[in-house]
Amino acid sequence: MKKLRQSVIFDILICVIIVAGTLFFIKPIIVSGSSMEGTLSDKDYLLISRQAYTLFSKPKAGDIIVFPQPDGDEKGKRLYIKRIIATEGQRIRIKNNKVIVDGKILNEDYIGRKETHGNINYTIPKGQVFVMGDNRENSSDSRMFGTINVKNITGKVIVRLYPFGKFGRVR
Repeated sequence: MKKLRQSVIFDILICVIIVAGTLFFIKPIIVSGSSMEGTLSDKDYLLISRQAYTLFSKPKAGDIIVFPQPDGDEKGKRLYIKRIIATEGQRIRIKNNKVIVDGKILNEDYIGRKETHGNINYTIPKGQVFVMGDNRENSSDSRMFGTINVKNITGKVIVRLYPFGKFGRVR
């Protein structure tokens, strides 16, 4: 009887740890749409880290993040997935279909041959990030709705779970 009780307590403890981890540390999401095509596809299953950005870690250019839709009829109801292009204090410019950050043309292998359209030339404010989808020709992003407050970031994409053939870290 004592072993059964210990086993039940252990099982309950494991369940509590899993639920707490899901609520506070990781969150599963499913990609909806094609704005990150080339890196992520519609219906990919991902895990995001809810605690990626704390006192000791700030968002970095290249991170793929999840945040609530910042504009439109569905504002706050849907989650967007985009790549951070520039962070606070950096100057971003889009000229001749090239993204220039702090005076240097960004090497963006992840967008393939797609062009980056827009007329952007400003410095990212404190506590903000500039984001774009990897499928530049089909992405609603900071070129349309402006920068994203770091406090509004839901999490950082850490791993793709499905499709199994693409399982692993997302870059």
